[in-house]
Amino acid sequence: MRQFIRCFSPNAPLLAGFPTRKTATGFEQEIKVYQAEQPDLDPQKGLYINEWYQTLKQKESQVFFSKEGLRIFSKRKVDVEPVFGQIKACLGYKRCNLRGKRLVAIDIGLVLMANNLRKYLTRRTQK
Repeated sequence: MRQFIRCFSPNAPLLAGFPTRKTATGFEQEIKVYQAEQPDLDPQKGLYINEWYQTLKQKESQVFFSKEGLRIFSKRKVDVEPVFGQIKACLGYKRCNLRGKRLVAIDIGLVLMANNLRKYLTRRTQK
C-alpha cells in the first residue's frame, strides 16, 4: 500500500499521487507527483520524480566511479571528429548522393577504405 509522505517544512510539497505514463515505446512509468499544499505561495507548482529512473542512475554512477569503470572510461577519450575533417578536407567528400541504407553503407565504406589507404600510404612513405 502506498503512503502519502509529508516533509518537515511548512511549505514543503505533499505527495499528491502516483500517475503512470506510457513512453513512445509503450513502457509504463510510475511517477511520484509532489504538489504544494498552498500553490499560491510556492513558485514551483509540482515536482515529478521517477524513482525507478533515479535508482538506475544511482547504480550506473556507482559502476562508473568504480576503479574498473574509470579504467574503461579512460580508454574512451579518443576524439573521432578529426576523421570526418580529414574525409572532408583530403578526400573532398561532403555528402552522400545515394539513397537507401544499403547504398549509403556501401558508399561510406568505400570512403572510409580510401581514407585508411591514404593514411597507410602516408605512414609507409615516411619510413
